[in-house]
Amino acid sequence: FTVDANGDIADKGFEITKSTIELPSSTPPLTPPLTLLNIERKAEALVYQPAEGTPKGGVVFLHGFSQKPKNYETTLRSLAAAGFKVVAPTTWLGDVVWPWVSVDGYSGSSPPGKLQSAIIVDGLRAMESLRQELPGKPVSLVGHSMGGACALVGPSLTTAEITSVFAMSPAAAASQVTDLNPYLAGDVSTYAELFKAYGSTPQLVLVSAEKDKIVPAETVRAVYDAAA
Repeated sequence: FTVDANGDIADKGFEITKSTIELPSSTPPLTPPLTLLNIERKAEALVYQPAEGTPKGGVVFLHGFSQKPKNYETTLRSLAAAGFKVVAPTTWLGDVVWPWVSVDGYSGSSPPGKLQSAIIVDGLRAMESLRQELPGKPVSLVGHSMGGACALVGPSLTTAEITSVFAMSPAAAASQVTDLNPYLAGDVSTYAELFKAYGSTPQLVLVSAEKDKIVPAETVRAVYDAAA
């Protein structure tokens, strides 16, 4: 594809379809068993996929704090061009911070904690929909920043087979401790417990920008050391 002077992406050499879907309202069973209420809002996702044929696998993409999936369009289109169906939930801060919005029983928690909980559950819903649509096909989790940290947490909450987790600058040290994420925060001593809680054995890839000031490389290295 190419990018024109207006920043618009023009496809070249392959066909990709883009659509918007509403995620399932039900939350897949979680492990360990947690008492979880449904998010009282409509959660949508952008979908990119090959225009023809059956996708060879699925990818759930979790965006970063204050971002939206459309900000990652080059990445999402590239994944679709490689033959994957990509579902990227839109979990916007304003959707979950208002007092009257209950996010899975966390209406009293801090806005970052509520947002993180919503991103995790939206990711699990998207993953379940892909598994049902593409039975037997690999499904992977990809995330950036806060979404990267949530992607790391996802496999600890389900026994469903996750092929790989690809986390770009995961904001582990800045995460909020909640019922869904009792592991990631500033205390790296708890990180190893996260990987012990995984219900499957995905390939784990961590990427860090060397001079990232928001998610320093050494915090990503701490996650890697714990995973080892």
